[in-house]
Amino acid sequence: EEREAAEAREKVEALSREVEERERDVEALRKEVAAARKKAEASLEVVEKGLETLAEAEKGRSTEVHDLKNEVERLSAEKLQEAEKLTGELEQVSGELERVGQARVGLEAEVERLSAELDAVRRRAAE
Repeated sequence: EEREAAEAREKVEALSREVEERERDVEALRKEVAAARKKAEASLEVVEKGLETLAEAEKGRSTEVHDLKNEVERLSAEKLQEAEKLTGELEQVSGELERVGQARVGLEAEVERLSAELDAVRRRAAE
């Protein structure tokens, strides 16, 4: 019986040592899991901050694009008004040029008539 009891005690001690070893392993694994969790949380924070930064940048770019679109529309409207003004001025100058051309034709005809008259006066004076 003593021998059986001694064997049983040895088995219990061996099992106790094994349990202690397993508990140390479990504790080490818990520490590893805690460290991995901390790393994951830190990485998650970095990713969330990155996403926030990207969202802000996208919002900024969206605002920038909107502002640029408005500027392009404003400049287009200005250029259109300028083109319409220049077109009006061109039409006005073209009308004036046509009137000047017609006046020139009239003056040339008058010069020819007066030249013919002058020639006639000179011929009579020469006679």
